[in-house]
Amino acid sequence: MPVKPLIPDTDGEYAAVNQTLTEAMGDFMIKGNAVEHSSAIGYHTAVQLGFTGTVLSAEATFTRLSTVGGPRLGVILRYIDSQNYYFFGRQTGGTSQLKIVRVLNGVETALASVGFGNPGSIPFKITGRANGSTLTLDLDGVRRLTATDSTFSS
Repeated sequence: MPVKPLIPDTDGEYAAVNQTLTEAMGDFMIKGNAVEHSSAIGYHTAVQLGFTGTVLSAEATFTRLSTVGGPRLGVILRYIDSQNYYFFGRQTGGTSQLKIVRVLNGVETALASVGFGNPGSIPFKITGRANGSTLTLDLDGVRRLTATDSTFSS
């Protein structure tokens, strides 16, 4: 299901960006000017197909609305299919941490991680960057993780 992602503009209002996201896994909808996932446990993933290259970045602002299931919130780069991509994000719940993860043939491998307190209901921004084999994760504009991996180099 293609949807237009919404981002806050300078006035705090939300506007659709030009790119269209495609639902890759799970279930989500646009509700109240935000992308919201269903309450079902599992991954709810939207991707921009054709977003490829050696140097890429993606960012999104999240608000954790529930602790049910320890939500994993973040962005994906170098997406090939639902079994092969890099994930840059935040795992909430009892094992709250920031992570850069490689998913290869459906198997997750943490390339870098650090324990980090739960965000409560305060919005936070995750930025993932892939520059060649260098992968970085920023939280609210501050570099928190760096990893090197060339599995999906472009």
